[in-house]
Amino acid sequence: MFYEFYVLQYRPGSDDILFFSETFEECLNAAKEHLSALREGTESETPNIPAIPIFKCKLRQPDGASVLTLLNSVDDCGKAVFIELVTERELIALVSE
Repeated sequence: MFYEFYVLQYRPGSDDILFFSETFEECLNAAKEHLSALREGTESETPNIPAIPIFKCKLRQPDGASVLTLLNSVDDCGKAVFIELVTERELIALVSE
């Protein structure tokens, strides 16, 4: 059994800061808000802001060992779930405006 969801990568190329949602539209709106905030925070008229990637992912049902790994991941449970249980990750959008 798998659960499909969407992931926004706030820092392109890095899984340090992620946003998870059930719908693509939620991720798209979050990406647009993030880009808008980045543009407002710069004095340049044409800031060099990279496109924000959105991925469609499949999450597998955890087994006992995975649950223990997640429970012992006190630093960032969301990231631990992402690393431990995601079986597919497909880039579906790059948001730049």
